[in-house]
Amino acid sequence: MLKEWIVSSGIYGKVLKRFCKLTRCEGVTFSQNGEDLIIDMLIPDKKGTYVDVGAHHPIRFSNTFQLYLKGWSGINIDPSPDCMKEFKKYRPGDVNLNVGVSDHPGRIGYYCFSESAYNTTSAKRAKHLLKNKMTELKGKKQVRVVRLKSIFDRYLKNRKIDVLNIDVETMELDVLQSNDWEAYRPRLIVMESILSCYNGVETIKEDPAVRYLLDRGYVVIAKARTTVFLMAEEEIQKDRLPVL
Repeated sequence: MLKEWIVSSGIYGKVLKRFCKLTRCEGVTFSQNGEDLIIDMLIPDKKGTYVDVGAHHPIRFSNTFQLYLKGWSGINIDPSPDCMKEFKKYRPGDVNLNVGVSDHPGRIGYYCFSESAYNTTSAKRAKHLLKNKMTELKGKKQVRVVRLKSIFDRYLKNRKIDVLNIDVETMELDVLQSNDWEAYRPRLIVMESILSCYNGVETIKEDPAVRYLLDRGYVVIAKARTTVFLMAEEEIQKDRLPVL
């Protein structure tokens, strides 16, 4: 109930910062499946840089809000026309971009649902959600999409990415393909994998987006229901972390 009170109280600012200072947010999660606690365990640094693709909301279901409270900062990216006002209000220390990410820059159809966490550019995913009555369609809009590399070139300013979080409703591979992996190599990638959630943990490496990262020297080190955690091989060797 504590998390629900914080999120619904409307007095984030000083209360949240004070709360974080007193408790260090130990045991408190703003994520859906405790992903932020796992991130803190894997990279407990007091300062760092994150990039959140498909950020959705500055606090609700956020894998990066706890990092923000700790003193981290980064880039939040989401094409939803309704979310950026909240990001600018509650994450003023971040760069907040109202665009989508794709390896095919331009404009694309964006499905908006009553449960905005399901919003997607994937027609296949939208059809699945509606067929299974998981949410209701509010409408479809055209949104601008850009490459991840273009965003990094403009906004990172030589900062290293510690955590890359991706939650784009089955479009993860398209996002990954838009990066320059020689120039920008995050230490930890936290990525939604709906395929392995539906079909079992043993199918993690069957996910095309996961395979893409394995081919680029990343290693699966953790799983939390819909989310897969992959760390760069050089970080594994440095910290001698266990792998799956």
